[in-house]
Amino acid sequence: MDHISKYADFLKKHIDVKRPLKIVCDASNGTTGIILEKLAGVANLELILINTTPDPEFPAHGPNPLLAGATDMLAKKVLEVSADFGVAFDADGDRAFFVDNKGKLLSSFITAAIWFNHSTPPFVTDELVYLSLTTSGICKEQDITPSRVGVIFIKEAMRKNNAILGAEFSGHFYFKEFFGLDSGIFAMIYTANILSGQNKTLAELHTEFSRQELVNINITLKKTTWPKVLEAVKKAAIADGISDKMFEREGLTLITPKGWINVRSSNTEPLVRISVGSATRELAEKDVSVITKIVQETDERDS
Repeated sequence: MDHISKYADFLKKHIDVKRPLKIVCDASNGTTGIILEKLAGVANLELILINTTPDPEFPAHGPNPLLAGATDMLAKKVLEVSADFGVAFDADGDRAFFVDNKGKLLSSFITAAIWFNHSTPPFVTDELVYLSLTTSGICKEQDITPSRVGVIFIKEAMRKNNAILGAEFSGHFYFKEFFGLDSGIFAMIYTANILSGQNKTLAELHTEFSRQELVNINITLKKTTWPKVLEAVKKAAIADGISDKMFEREGLTLITPKGWINVRSSNTEPLVRISVGSATRELAEKDVSVITKIVQETDERDS
């Protein structure tokens, strides 16, 4: 049985592109290239494929499109061929990262914002996407259920809430029509379907929803533990007036006057992950600096 063709036929059934679109697809020398090649010839959909040859060495730019510079080749190609947008897939094709027609990379929460504003709730997201969408006023809190990170948790939350879409900051997007699972190619199709029904470019939609700047860093702990970091951040947040509203859901979240701060531990490494969303990049970096100092001072005291 030709499983690749059967899978491609399944994907084709979900394509509903209402006007001609040109899309650059970067397979990152992973698994999606052999599927994307089977989607050629679908009405109104012109796919320009790059880095489609599977290669365990990932010579183009590595297997992770989130790394700095990994989408540069994609952005260049989008501008070169005047594409409507570009999409980069990770090595196994379960994540997707979008570049608009001006070559600008969309944060995952922007992709979710565009989808959610042209789809029917309820939706499910991880903590970072939830905070980005709700504190910026892009989406209503009642339309989104926040979930722990991970396919098991997102899928279960989608089932319990009968949600049609799910999104994680890491570029995993989930679909009720895809059995509640994540798929990079399905994400591309969903974006194409929505964009083809608009009289705006993806860059225009991007600008419309760019209401927050996000900054993320990881700090490696030498001696101290996550519980001690958690208590130190809580104490400082109250004493220094960083936030008057905080809660523990996925790590510790602080709501600030201009956005939010999330501090959480890695499940696999001695890392503290700091994520901040704010009205400007300057404010976001300032908050990151404040929390970083608290974490490092706690680590130094315990060293």
